[in-house]
Amino acid sequence: MEYFQSFNSPDGSPLMEMNVVNIDQGTDKLLSVLDSNRNNIIVGASLDESFAKQLGRQSMLWNKKYNIKLIGMPNWDGIFNLRNAKNNPDYPVYFTSAFYNAKDDEYSAMLENTYQQKFKISPSDYAQKGFESIAVFVKMLTEHPNDFMSYINHAGYRVFTNFNFKPVKVTAEAKIPDYFENKHLYFMKSENGKISRAW
Repeated sequence: MEYFQSFNSPDGSPLMEMNVVNIDQGTDKLLSVLDSNRNNIIVGASLDESFAKQLGRQSMLWNKKYNIKLIGMPNWDGIFNLRNAKNNPDYPVYFTSAFYNAKDDEYSAMLENTYQQKFKISPSDYAQKGFESIAVFVKMLTEHPNDFMSYINHAGYRVFTNFNFKPVKVTAEAKIPDYFENKHLYFMKSENGKISRAW
């Protein structure tokens, strides 16, 4: 939560009103800070699947009285309970994802055709991510074996998604990065059993 608080106060004063509520013992405390006269945004800052299910179900019920937008963590896209249209009818749940495939390119068509011919199904997100990783990084390594890092964010290697790899240091004293992380995120929406790009 420190990240959200620091992001909300870049110059020391908050950009918007924000309440931090720990709901480990139940959602009653969260209900007490909702305002039926305003828009309410709930950020479910937990990767726990049971927490996501509980918060999603409760937010959908509260949304009848309070205008609530629920934003979850990146792993919430795979929680079937939240994606099920019967469980959350007409109630969108938002989350970020480093992967988005609009499926309007030649690689997507090729992968779809190959899967349909061999397996009689469409490729899963995992198949698409694996295909993209191999296509991008093998080509990059093959063409630039001695200068790979200079091309890691080069747009010419794009397959489905955009990358924006940035160095991450676990400790401030580290002289070299511990790893690189893709900081390019898409804002997604899960509603009525379908996932789409929100913004």
